[in-house]
Amino acid sequence: MFAACTLNLAAANAYANEHMEDSLSRFLIRGIPSMSSQPESDRDNPNKLTTMARRVVLSNSKLASENQARCLDGTMPVAYVAEGDPSRVIVFHQGGGWCSSTSECCQRATTPLGSSSEDKPTADLSTGGGYFNRDAEANPFFHNFTMIYLRYCDGGSFSGMKKEPQQGVCGSDGVDKLFYQGGGILDAAIDTLAPHVSKAELLVVSGCSAGGLATYLHVDKWAEHFPQARTVGMPDSGFFLDTDQGLREQFGTTHGHYETQLRWVFDAMEARGGVDQKCIAAHSGEEWRCMFAAYSAEHLVTSVFALQSVYDSWQVGNELAGDVTPESVNQYGSILRASVHKSLLSAPSGVAHGAFLDTCFHHCGKWNSMEVDGVDQTGAFASWLTSPGSRRVWEQTEAYPCDACCNRKETTSID
Repeated sequence: MFAACTLNLAAANAYANEHMEDSLSRFLIRGIPSMSSQPESDRDNPNKLTTMARRVVLSNSKLASENQARCLDGTMPVAYVAEGDPSRVIVFHQGGGWCSSTSECCQRATTPLGSSSEDKPTADLSTGGGYFNRDAEANPFFHNFTMIYLRYCDGGSFSGMKKEPQQGVCGSDGVDKLFYQGGGILDAAIDTLAPHVSKAELLVVSGCSAGGLATYLHVDKWAEHFPQARTVGMPDSGFFLDTDQGLREQFGTTHGHYETQLRWVFDAMEARGGVDQKCIAAHSGEEWRCMFAAYSAEHLVTSVFALQSVYDSWQVGNELAGDVTPESVNQYGSILRASVHKSLLSAPSGVAHGAFLDTCFHHCGKWNSMEVDGVDQTGAFASWLTSPGSRRVWEQTEAYPCDACCNRKETTSID
C-alpha cells in the first residue's frame, strides 16, 4: 500500500481524482513534482524567481557514513530548493501516507515514495499548487520565499530511528534491504539544508497529509536548530484521529485504520526517539500515541497555524469505509473539530496556535480558495502571524455536504 489507506494504488489514484481537486493532493499519492529542464524563459532571465528547483542530496556526513539516513530502498534522500528571498523560507514535507507492514514497505520501496532512484536534477514545484506559486497576486504571502521541498521516501513521517536495515524480508519484490530511517533523514535535511535556512528571519515549516503530520511532529526540531529565525508551523491536513478520540464509540471497533497504521510505524520503525520526548514521557506505556498530532501538539513550544478540513475526504474515506453518509460525516467532523480545539487551540502549553478550519470535503491544498468572514487562508495566516494578540481561529460551521464551502465566498464562522 502506498497511500494513507488500505486502497491499492490504482484505487488511491481514482479516489484522488474524484475527491482531491488540487494538483498538490494528487501528486501526494503519485510521488514527486514533475521533473523537467528549466524553461528557456527562466534561464534567459536570471533575476526572475522561478519554481524550478534543484536537487540537493541529504548527506549528513556522520549519518551517511553509518547508513542511518536512507530511503526505504537504501537510496540517498533528497530535497529540492528553489531560491528566493533568503530571509523568508518555507520547508515543505511531502506527504503520501505510510506503510504499515513489511510487505507494504517492500512495495513502497519500489516507488518514488520509498526511493529517490528516479529523482531528476531539477523539479518544477509549480505542480505543487498554490503554496509554490510565484505570482504575487495569486500567492501574496509565499510568492518570493526560498522554497524547500523535502522528498518523502521513508514511509513513517520522517520519524523512524532504526539503525540496522531489515535484510532479506522483501522476497522477490526487488529490494534487498529495508531502511526505516526517516528520523535520520530529517536530521540530514536539517544539516545539509542549513546554508539555505541559516539566513532566514522567518521560517515556515509545512507539509500536507503525512507531511502535515510530520510538521506537527518535527516543527520544534526545525526551530531548535535555527534559533535566528522566527519559526512557525503550517500543517495542512495532518490532524488524523485515532479510535480513542470518539471513533470507537460512534462508529464501532471496525474503524480506526490510522491507529493500526501508526502503531505499526512507531514500533517497527523504532520511532520512539524520532518524536517529541515530552510526549513520550507523558504517555508511558502508550508511547505510540505520540505519532498523532492530537497528543504531540499538546507539547509543542513552536506555534503552528493548522489548515484542516473537519470533513477531511481522505480520513472519511478510510475511517468510515462504506458508511459515508451525511450523518456519519457530520459526526466525524464534530469529533475532529473538538479534538483540534482541545489538543491544539486550547493546549495546556499556552502556545498561541491558530487554525483555518473549513467544512469543504477535501484533503490538502485549496490554498486561497476558501474564505471565512471575507478572509482567505493567506489573510488568516498573515493576520495570525503578524498580530498574535488578535484573532487566532477562522472556522466554517456548515454541515456536510457543503459544496459552497469550497469556493471563495464568505461563510458563517465561529470567533
